Amino acid sequence: MVELMMAMAMAVILLSLAIPSFRNLLMDSEVSTNVNAFVGAFELARSEAVMRAKLVTICRSSNAEAGELAICNRADSGSAESADWSTGWIVFIENSARIGVGTREPKEIILLRQGPMRVGMHSIQTSASNARNITFNGTGEPIGNLTGTGFNFNSNGLFRRQICIARTGRLRLIKEATSCT
Repeated sequence: MVELMMAMAMAVILLSLAIPSFRNLLMDSEVSTNVNAFVGAFELARSEAVMRAKLVTICRSSNAEAGELAICNRADSGSAESADWSTGWIVFIENSARIGVGTREPKEIILLRQGPMRVGMHSIQTSASNARNITFNGTGEPIGNLTGTGFNFNSNGLFRRQICIARTGRLRLIKEATSCT
């Protein structure tokens, strides 16, 4: 009987040590999943622009799962909403090369939809207020000056990942970083 009690006590101690580590592992894994989803959408937009020789945009969208009604969020520069991509995003083909670039029109084809991240748990912030949308041209380069723009992924400030965009449109991932410089 004493041996059984000792074995149970040791099991409880081991579990109490393992559970917090397991929780951290799950949170780190979720951040990595979000990073991979964003990188996949980014690379899809870039490769589709090259393949189709058309403009393709990835933009923040708080209603990405709303079917044909999905739109890009155009919050004012400097507001909290202008930098937060955790609300979701869409990737779509632009119909025009001049009018309404970066704003989804009803007839523009959506290639990918990503709904919101888990509320209160994950944050995807951009370092530039002009990165509400990213449009790629037919050579795969982003339109506009996004050099040094970063996307910071984290879970309650922990398990940080920074994705940095080069002028050519290539991405670089930095673990535990807060800026691209």
